[in-house]
Amino acid sequence: MTKVFQAVCFRAPVSAADLATVGTITSSFTSGGYNLKTVFQQSAAACPGS
Repeated sequence: MTKVFQAVCFRAPVSAADLATVGTITSSFTSGGYNLKTVFQQSAAACPGS
């Protein structure tokens, strides 16, 4: 999920908030039936304006 976050946000997740967001996205991915589309949507929502 780190690669998706980096591809969408154009930066690596380095802060504690970014890492927590990646963790949340990862757990959502595994519990949501491994839908990669939602990973991209959640990553885009996590980094607006950055």
